[in-house]
Amino acid sequence: MSGALPVEGGLLIPGKSPGRGCDLLLAPYGAYLKVADLGIWLSYEDYHPSGAEGWEIKNWTATRGGDPIGVAVHGTGRYAEPFTQLRRQHGVLRRIGDRLNDRPDTLPLWAAFGQARGMRADLFAMEALCRALSSHPQWRAQLGVPSRVAQLLWDFAAQVHSPVPERTGGRRKSTEFFMTMQILGFQHRLWGRPLPDEPRPDLDVVVGAVVKALTANRSALPPDEPWIRKMVHKHYLDITPWPFVALMPT
Repeated sequence: MSGALPVEGGLLIPGKSPGRGCDLLLAPYGAYLKVADLGIWLSYEDYHPSGAEGWEIKNWTATRGGDPIGVAVHGTGRYAEPFTQLRRQHGVLRRIGDRLNDRPDTLPLWAAFGQARGMRADLFAMEALCRALSSHPQWRAQLGVPSRVAQLLWDFAAQVHSPVPERTGGRRKSTEFFMTMQILGFQHRLWGRPLPDEPRPDLDVVVGAVVKALTANRSALPPDEPWIRKMVHKHYLDITPWPFVALMPT
């Protein structure tokens, strides 16, 4: 995302490296995947990670061992053939991509050959952003406002936007806490971070529910309420949201 910039019509994410990666434009009415003079329009409604019909942001594999070291766009269903044709028609992608990546329906955005700083965070942030645009049609219009896009990119650079790993606990007490939080639905399902408009319950509501559930569980340790309060803050309520607030309607 360090090379992304606001342009007329949306947010442009240039491919890395030039001549190898595709450009991705996130516009108000859809996403446009482009290589040289060739391109494909992608509908936000068709963004379905791991689905049978649609497109998704995923890892780009450019090593013979299959290590995920880059960022790519993958097409399935009716998108698979256009993606394949785009790779076949572009000479650089045919020489570079097909030799190292045997998925003709996958096009690289960041065609890396080694791990780079910030790559993993940008991968998950882009995936989260596309999911948000898919589920929040009212956010899309702001992509056509350069000042909003500039603020979005500023927030990306200034805020932490890496995924938050799922916690399972290392001891019985913490394991019971995290399992109870998951059962009660107190978790951020989008790579461990909430969206900026996602409502979160009051601290006392969460703590009360966890204490009640642990008390009712005869196999669990007696609940330590002060400790639970700290854990709820640290691992749920105080998690920084994804930096997409610039796309929210005023």
